[in-house]
Amino acid sequence: MTFGDGVKYKTLEDTASVELGKRVTKSEIETNPGLYPVWHGGERPMGYINKTNCPPNTVLVANTGSIGYINWINIDSWCSDAASKVIAKKDIINSRFLYHFLKSKEFKIKKYRRIGGVPTLELRKLKSFPIPLPPLPVQEEIVRILDHFTELTAELTAELTARKQ
Repeated sequence: MTFGDGVKYKTLEDTASVELGKRVTKSEIETNPGLYPVWHGGERPMGYINKTNCPPNTVLVANTGSIGYINWINIDSWCSDAASKVIAKKDIINSRFLYHFLKSKEFKIKKYRRIGGVPTLELRKLKSFPIPLPPLPVQEEIVRILDHFTELTAELTAELTARKQ
């Protein structure tokens, strides 16, 4: 599909593998401590375990709790069932480009909440989310610019915090 901007779009499911993480309990983490962070859908890991199910350079989308929160994982990790792993098909899309795009649409993805009992993310809607597909070199340049901008923002924030103290 193509929108008015001339860029081709495909669904998230056509550009990446979208898989629900695997359940892990607090007691399992406590009895199997390790180096790998356990992501449960938030900004910080809920602990560390001795096994992985999530490769580096993966986008995570929170399914429960902070539904729709988009996170970037750059090391081997464990993804719990409170999040979905979004692993880019590298011949189609740059994984970091996919992260930046989904992060920019986080407010929209958060609306894919299914209410009834425990609110959860509606994966069917997430999988059908339209993703723009400029050529890979263009994606890489966009990533370079956005990552640099993110770096500068962090430096400025640190500088402002230090000056306030």
